[in-house]
Amino acid sequence: MRCHQPFGLLRNQDGPLQTELFLVSAIFTVLAIRGYLWLTDYPKIGGSGLHIAHMLWGGVGMMVAILLNCSFIGRRVQRFSAWVGGIGFGCFIDELGKFITEDNNYFFEPTVMLIYLVFMGIYFWYTSIQPQFNLDSTGYTEEEAIANVLDLLRTHVSESLPIQTRHVLLGLLQDCDRHHPLTKALVEYVNCRPADEMVWQNLYIRSKQLLHRTYKRLAAHKWFALTITAVFIFQALVQVCVFVTILCHHDCGVHFFFKGAATISHTADNVTRGWADHLRLPRTRSALINIVQGFSVTLSAVLVMIGVASLPTDRVRAYHWWQSAMRVQLYMTQVCVLYHNQLYASGGIVVSLVIVCGLR
Repeated sequence: MRCHQPFGLLRNQDGPLQTELFLVSAIFTVLAIRGYLWLTDYPKIGGSGLHIAHMLWGGVGMMVAILLNCSFIGRRVQRFSAWVGGIGFGCFIDELGKFITEDNNYFFEPTVMLIYLVFMGIYFWYTSIQPQFNLDSTGYTEEEAIANVLDLLRTHVSESLPIQTRHVLLGLLQDCDRHHPLTKALVEYVNCRPADEMVWQNLYIRSKQLLHRTYKRLAAHKWFALTITAVFIFQALVQVCVFVTILCHHDCGVHFFFKGAATISHTADNVTRGWADHLRLPRTRSALINIVQGFSVTLSAVLVMIGVASLPTDRVRAYHWWQSAMRVQLYMTQVCVLYHNQLYASGGIVVSLVIVCGLR
């Protein structure tokens, strides 16, 4: 059955990787800029009343990416453009606080939270354009499949054809309209093209492959599942403790369990507060943010408990419940924690992402 895309838009088979490159380079750029500015005590480039903001360099990066895409063909150029564009976007979005405040305040409290929301939006876009693979299909429509085959062959007209690319082409050709006049000719052409195993791959793809192999070796050990389970439950309990700390103090009349949790979390929070003051990171409180955080922490805890209850009978189902709990933490809880304490939330986001990857 033929399936047409809305507005005639055809998904690029290399689009998810290019979007991933854009997102990763943008995130690392924001982290690198903020780390560099803190280490150098926030210097200014310019003089005589001038200040050259790094947002301008971001504009240059995005301009270069657009010009490269407009001027040249090939996936190698597109991937490089995505990387350069991500760096430019990271430089641009890092100065968001200056352009949503009257006093051009780079340290505006919710800035990091808003940047995180922007990156989450890009991530949702990244997941939405990925096809749903199965054993019989690559997940692309007939129109998308043949368009991507032609695009890939255009890229490798003057280059050797990697074996992996040949497998991708043959998979896409299986999704093409068998009655299309080009399909049979393209299958014969791809099968006749010599393939080369020793084809250069960029550093990012090689790094991903290395991490994937390392992860598979670790996941084969018996202790891996137990470690992920323990770390996951501990991380969820820490989130509850942090929320209890926000709502109550040592002298409040709550149950002794919550007092104990608040005491432990309060001690840890004092450390992060000291570092936050040293790093000039803002710490604010908001009733609405507290309500949202309370709801997300409660929902995440409920999902954790359901997963724990499912663990003895169905480990895969338990992992799915825990994965849902981590998504709640990443999409809701960590947003609220970023508003309260940027330093603590940054570490929490990293831990949450590691656990989600482990559960997968």
